[in-house]
Amino acid sequence: SASNHDGKYSHDLELLQQMRKRGVKVDLSSYSAAISVCEKHNNVDESMRILKEAIHEGVLDELIFRKKENDVTILDLHGFSVGLSKALVRYFIQMKQKQKGKRQSISVYVITGKGNHVHEDGKRGILRAEIKQFIKEKLQLEVKPRFQNSGCLEVSL
Repeated sequence: SASNHDGKYSHDLELLQQMRKRGVKVDLSSYSAAISVCEKHNNVDESMRILKEAIHEGVLDELIFRKKENDVTILDLHGFSVGLSKALVRYFIQMKQKQKGKRQSISVYVITGKGNHVHEDGKRGILRAEIKQFIKEKLQLEVKPRFQNSGCLEVSL
């Protein structure tokens, strides 16, 4: 899988392209690493292109976008890296904004988890804080914890 080191940005993307050319099935970790490096370097277009490819190839299926009653949609980010999660949130928000059309406003929900688990390196999960900040600052949308569950963010569109 691709690496996330700064100096290897174009090499990482080239590696993904070589895997495809050679007929190697690109897995979730390879897509995730490539998307993460794009996000780290603010290459949104390439990040979105790779994400759409991963969805099209069935590596990331649409089940991460779950529907509930009353057309409320939920994006579940459990188990994904911060970089991949940012790309998924951006894709999800763009998709919902197109579906929303002229309706006044809708809310969507992003499940990040509370960050209570501890990684192998002893650090706690950071996804909730990173994604909340990303939605507020990069996407410039209102975001707040949903009810008492601080592991679920409500985003107003």
